[in-house]
Amino acid sequence: MHGRSYLSARWAAPALTLLLGACALTGRSDPFSEAQDGPQRVTLHVRNLNFSEVTLWAVARTGRRRLGTIGGKQDGVYSLTWRVSEPLQIEMDLLAGPRCWTEELMVDAGDILDLEIEMDVRQMYNCQGSAQS
Repeated sequence: MHGRSYLSARWAAPALTLLLGACALTGRSDPFSEAQDGPQRVTLHVRNLNFSEVTLWAVARTGRRRLGTIGGKQDGVYSLTWRVSEPLQIEMDLLAGPRCWTEELMVDAGDILDLEIEMDVRQMYNCQGSAQS
């Protein structure tokens, strides 16, 4: 199924630790790796309504990849290699602010996702503390 999805966020942070810890045990294929028949991609359209700069990470069961940084009050488009149907979560690391996560969303190669980073991120997403380097 290819289509456009909106990422909202209400995922518990302890589950992220469990999810990433389970990666080493499952032996699942890496959705970030290049496919033998060429790259398969997922596109992420981001609208940052917050004043803070945000570093974006794609989080899958096998690990995470840096997508890039988006300035405050800006829009951006990011693309990542994605070769299997697998849950994806976006981590948002706000400059001098909290680290937040969207809920997991089952994603297939060819999907187009929309993410809106709200002014009050703590109301919309699961967030923890301040941004870390």
